[in-house]
Amino acid sequence: MFRGKKGEGEVLVLMNIIQIVLLIMIATGFYYFLTDVKENTLFEKSYASRDIALLLETAESVPGDIEVYYTEPKFDVGAYNYKFSENILRIYEGENYLYSIYYPFFLDTQLYETFESYDFKEPAAFVISKVKGNLEVKEHGSIGWEADKNIDCPAVDSTKIIKNNLAIIIEDNSLEGIKDYFVNNPKIVFVKKDEGENAIAEDTNFVLILDKQLNNKLDIEIPDDQQSEKLGCLIGNSILAKFPDADITIKKSTDKKLTTNKEGLAVGLIIGEELLQDVSGLNNAIKEGMEAYYNE
Repeated sequence: MFRGKKGEGEVLVLMNIIQIVLLIMIATGFYYFLTDVKENTLFEKSYASRDIALLLETAESVPGDIEVYYTEPKFDVGAYNYKFSENILRIYEGENYLYSIYYPFFLDTQLYETFESYDFKEPAAFVISKVKGNLEVKEHGSIGWEADKNIDCPAVDSTKIIKNNLAIIIEDNSLEGIKDYFVNNPKIVFVKKDEGENAIAEDTNFVLILDKQLNNKLDIEIPDDQQSEKLGCLIGNSILAKFPDADITIKKSTDKKLTTNKEGLAVGLIIGEELLQDVSGLNNAIKEGMEAYYNE
């Protein structure tokens, strides 16, 4: 009788331990699920698993050789780990392989006798390669995606289009060449072109101020005037088209040199020295931005 009770007690203890272990596993799984949802990684992993698996199947079906470079501009592919094994793609974070998101993919064994198991730890990108019947998935370095860096310009018509007076001021002698280009270029069609701060008057149609700074930055300063903002924006976009790595900002300024000609346009360009290495390209970009405003 005593032995029977002892045995029953041991069974109850064992059952309690099993229940506790199951509760811990369920709670842990639920915790990781909530964490994934909160950090928006559940959607990313689910999306990527399907996307890569379908891309792998597509590569198999394409006649001839093919290499497909895969990355994802909407989120960081390298934030996760990836495992290709037994016709299953698994994506997981850190060492949490148990809580991976997985998606199956079809492997045509008649065409591809072997497909190795691949493990990738936070890869920058993938290359899915099918060459002469060999199907492979390889890690690849970062694949650059060119961002659309256009500045949003005010959606207004150009109204300050009279070209009687142009005043150009340089704050650094190294910018003399740019000033000369605009003063002496017959394609810059202004009736009168003057230099220096004394050339600025209330009726000056366009004031262009040039200054210099370090790196590849370009600061565009404008008065509190929507037309000047539009012109500065168009010049900035033209420079971006020529110098896509330029770091451009537009900001309003109360500098007297920019606010004196209240009825005209005023733009200040503080140009990074890296951009000044191609003065000809910079001159053309500024001119094209001006033409975009005046010839609208």
